[in-house]
Amino acid sequence: MELRLPWRGSDGERFRRGDGAAGGPALLPLTPEYDPGQHSTYVESLTQALADEGVRNIALTGRYGVGKSSVLSEFAARHGDRVLSLSLSTLGPGEEKESATNQIEKELVKQLLHSRPPRVLPQSRYRRIESLSVGRAAAGSAVQLAVAGGVLWFFGLYPRVAVAAAGQSWLVRIGAALLFAGLITAALTWIRLAVHNRVVSSVSAAGASISLTDKEASYFDKYLDEIVYYFERVPVDVVVFEDLDRFNDPQIFEALRELNSLLNAAGAAYGKTIRFVYALKDSIFERLGQDSWDAGHDAATSEAVRANRTKFFDLVVPMVPFITHRTSRDLLSQLLSEEALVPVSPKLIDLTARHITDMRMLKNIRNEYVVFAARLITQEHGVSKLRADSVFAMMIYKNLHLADFERIQLGRSDLDSVYWQSRELIRQSIEIRRTRLQGIAAGKALAHALEQKASDHANRLRWYAESLGQVGFPHLKLSGFQVDNQAFDVGDLSDGFWRALLSGSPELRAVFSAQYQATQALAIARDHLGELLRGTLSVDEWDEREQDEIEAERNALTEEIDLLRRAGFDNLSGHPDFVLGSGDERRTFDDLLESTLKSEVARDLVRHGYIDQNFPLYVAQYYGDRVSAVAMNFIVQHVQTNKPEPYYSFPSTEDVVSVLRETRAEFLDQQSAYNIAILDHLLELPDPANANTVLDRIVDLDGPQERSFLDTYLSDGAGAREAASRLARSWKLIFRRLIESPTLDDARRLELVSAALEQARVKVRYELGDSVRAYLQGNYANLMRPVDVAVAVAQNAVALLGRAGVVIDDLAALDPGVRRLVIADDIYELTASNLRAALGDPETLSLDVIRAIDAGVFEDCIARPASYLDLVGAEQGGSVTVSDPAAFPWVLASLVGWKKPMIAQLCRLAAKGCRIEDLSDVPKGVWHGVVLARRCSPTFSNVARYVEYAQGMDADLAGLLTEAGAIKVGARGGKAYEEQKLEMAKVVLNSSATIPSPKTRVGLVTSLDLQRAVRPDEIDPEEGHLLGLLLENRICTDTVEVFQRFRTDDWNTLSFGIERSQNFAKFVVPELLDEQVVARLLSSPSIDEGIKEVVVARLSEFVPSDDKGALRAAGKFAAVSGSGLAADQVARIARVTTDRALVIRLVDQLGDTITPEAMVLALVALGAPYTDLSKPGAEITVPNDPHHQAVFNRLRRAGRLSKVSVRRVKPEMTVTVAWNKDTPGLS
Repeated sequence: MELRLPWRGSDGERFRRGDGAAGGPALLPLTPEYDPGQHSTYVESLTQALADEGVRNIALTGRYGVGKSSVLSEFAARHGDRVLSLSLSTLGPGEEKESATNQIEKELVKQLLHSRPPRVLPQSRYRRIESLSVGRAAAGSAVQLAVAGGVLWFFGLYPRVAVAAAGQSWLVRIGAALLFAGLITAALTWIRLAVHNRVVSSVSAAGASISLTDKEASYFDKYLDEIVYYFERVPVDVVVFEDLDRFNDPQIFEALRELNSLLNAAGAAYGKTIRFVYALKDSIFERLGQDSWDAGHDAATSEAVRANRTKFFDLVVPMVPFITHRTSRDLLSQLLSEEALVPVSPKLIDLTARHITDMRMLKNIRNEYVVFAARLITQEHGVSKLRADSVFAMMIYKNLHLADFERIQLGRSDLDSVYWQSRELIRQSIEIRRTRLQGIAAGKALAHALEQKASDHANRLRWYAESLGQVGFPHLKLSGFQVDNQAFDVGDLSDGFWRALLSGSPELRAVFSAQYQATQALAIARDHLGELLRGTLSVDEWDEREQDEIEAERNALTEEIDLLRRAGFDNLSGHPDFVLGSGDERRTFDDLLESTLKSEVARDLVRHGYIDQNFPLYVAQYYGDRVSAVAMNFIVQHVQTNKPEPYYSFPSTEDVVSVLRETRAEFLDQQSAYNIAILDHLLELPDPANANTVLDRIVDLDGPQERSFLDTYLSDGAGAREAASRLARSWKLIFRRLIESPTLDDARRLELVSAALEQARVKVRYELGDSVRAYLQGNYANLMRPVDVAVAVAQNAVALLGRAGVVIDDLAALDPGVRRLVIADDIYELTASNLRAALGDPETLSLDVIRAIDAGVFEDCIARPASYLDLVGAEQGGSVTVSDPAAFPWVLASLVGWKKPMIAQLCRLAAKGCRIEDLSDVPKGVWHGVVLARRCSPTFSNVARYVEYAQGMDADLAGLLTEAGAIKVGARGGKAYEEQKLEMAKVVLNSSATIPSPKTRVGLVTSLDLQRAVRPDEIDPEEGHLLGLLLENRICTDTVEVFQRFRTDDWNTLSFGIERSQNFAKFVVPELLDEQVVARLLSSPSIDEGIKEVVVARLSEFVPSDDKGALRAAGKFAAVSGSGLAADQVARIARVTTDRALVIRLVDQLGDTITPEAMVLALVALGAPYTDLSKPGAEITVPNDPHHQAVFNRLRRAGRLSKVSVRRVKPEMTVTVAWNKDTPGLS
């Protein structure tokens, strides 16, 4: 079926012939075109309505584009001057708060009164400007002049002019009259032209004024008389109103119906019936009844109100649409079918037809497409390879969104908003996927998947076990599981539990327990477990599925990132997983279209890719070299606006070259140059200047945009390695940025850091913080892989590792060449494995062997003593510090600067044969360590040298000598040598601080084999055994001076010395022994009796005061030893000690050597009852023992007692003092 387009034949023929400009397709007029086949029925209906006097308001209804204007134009043409057509395309400016109805009325009145010239309506008060031609003005002036001349002639007032006097010839007279009339006519004509359309608005005189108003506001009520007068003067009886429905004001129809009634009822028409014909859409009446609907009426009531349009119209003529969304496609195809027209795809035609069914709009879209396609595509005034479909789509958008189309040139349109939101959506979607890929690479995704899998299996297993427990142990609760003998809590069924369960074929038991009840276990069959876990019964298969899924996800994410980098609008629309925002603010691209674009057809054009990201290129011409749409769009959207877009994709390198060619030189120094493809291309060029311009800007500004683009480029750029290399040559932040960048995966980061290391410069002060050091430390083995680089480059890289504080803990992992550089820079950890790798795995790691292999490594070991000693000590006998005793001295000579403990440790770890026989063979700086390690012989010469170096006996030498027990003395002789030995003896004896044991010191001195004694004044006195040992070993002469040198008030010192002295009894003097010492000496069982006898015999000298302890000790010694004490000393002992038993015994021991008087005096000093011995006749009772019996019997015999009697019952005896008053001592 072929549809015929409803345009006039002439226009249609011109379209089909292509009589357009320059031979191209002609533009189709948008004026109404009458098609008898489509429109004649409606014209006849309107004509028939004119025959009915009662039909005065006629409505022709139908939607836009149905052909109402075509019908009315033919209707007007058939009825000629009877028809007046009024059409409003817009409303003029109205007063503030003026209603739409009044504005429409004003516009209608203006059109009505302007439809006829003022001369047709001479009595109209509506004054308007009318053009007056010179001819009309001259003719009017001539007529006025003729009338005036005739009047003057009639009354005989015609002026006489000398030139036209009677004496002149008639030719002169006629010429003069004509000349005069011409001049007057010309003057009048000029005056008429000058004052035409002028009115007097006011007259003032002497303070009084008169004002006249020339016009008023235009409303039906104010100008009703003008409207009536109009219809009286003109033959119009039919008024056609078009486009009133554009203003959505149904109240105007009520006003027009009222106006029509007034015109017909006033008799102003003189027999004419005035009819109003309206062209409008039915939907204008949807507003009627809206208030009723809002007030709560039901839908039927509101619809009845809206349907009551018959109250406005006497006849409604509906038009049947001949274009629908189904037929619009065929009509549009015919409009675009001309061969000279750049073809449009059928799919786009179908999409357009679904949304647009208005004939005028379809024609206008076609016309605009003709022009744009000719200029941009055919005549090549646009960018190269523009798509015709996209041009046509933009014409559709232009016709639907005129204002927004104009804003495209300013970059402020809705499409621009869609474009920038799409770029942000792409950026966020790529970042989300890159983050996920980083998690996968780091193993986090697999760990999470296995954790989730373990959780799911645990829930299933617990459910199964609880189900079994409800049957077997209904009163118990599941508390855990047992895998063989390994117990797991019910809440701790993590990955470890499942690996234990799936390793081999262990027995699984569910454990049930409850308080106060025995625990029960229930075995779970392995085949049931297999069904429960859906076949996963092997630890090897535990993570196999998850790994496959993660690998598939990795591939999918990689593909999605590739798609996003080159994605257009249509690609984004087809992927709901690509979103902008997060959480509740997540929006897909379709969501963005819905919220941004105002029409469904615009959204469909974008979804199907007809309007793509290059839309600015389809709305304007571009000059210059031919560039692709992709390149020009980048220039328009990003370069000209200086808005960066890292992921903007260029299909080919030529597109990038085009962008660089078309832009100014300073483009590369703007942020719009932050694009991955552009920087990739620049880095590939032989000349580094352009790429360096971009990179220098990034590092100089170092703002948020720069950091973001750098992270993006390093992650996705093909030239990222080259970029990192160039940046490393001068940018101090390069390593920190590479290592701390959140967008780099592990492999990429390793590659870029390695590249930067290769180009590191010694002069650049890189920021090498903790994060950099930690990364380099953990990855140096992979960073320092064998590379074909210059030695200087490798040296710079190794030097940077050293500056960062990196210590290589595994030299074996490095290339031999790099290893040598690391060793040379001494940035490796001193371990046994590293030394063996550096030295070729020698048998031992002794310093003498190391030096023979590599002097540099030897120096490293010497420089790091603690590490070297630790590694040798950890070898547990596998290595020694020095293996060759002959090398021991020169190894020690290399240790200058080492601390004493480390030197000693090296000596201890040296081979057993390594000793220093003569300290002069090694530097003095190592003597302390050698001596401390006991690797030095204790010869007299060594000891003497060391004492001189150490300025005394320090702890190290003391330890050596203590352990040796003797000083080896050579065979030398002579007085000088003896003096040296004597001096050494003094040092040793006085070294109590370092050699606390006097026995050891005396033993060492004894080993010196001194030829003369040491003077006491040369020895520091001290408490203890030194005094006795000196005397015992005859180091000092046994004289009183030795005892006087030491503290004799210290009993331990004195007693040990007295015990070892051979001559003490001979030279003992009271100055050596105080009274307390005397008491201890006399009480000591180890002191020789002879010494005690000397002291007792000279008791008055050694105990000059009445020291109770000393006197008691003297008395006891005398009582035991039988040594006789003088009677006065016994009396003193009695008086001081009052020790009755001791004194009685001493008195008894004196026998007849003591007089009775002395006896009584001694006994009286003992106190009661012995004091009564001085009282005559006194009777006293005393103990009955042999000493008392002997003493008191002697007193009785001496007459001092009169009676002595012994009691039988008690061991006592009673004595009576004699009455002889002459007896001394009796009172």
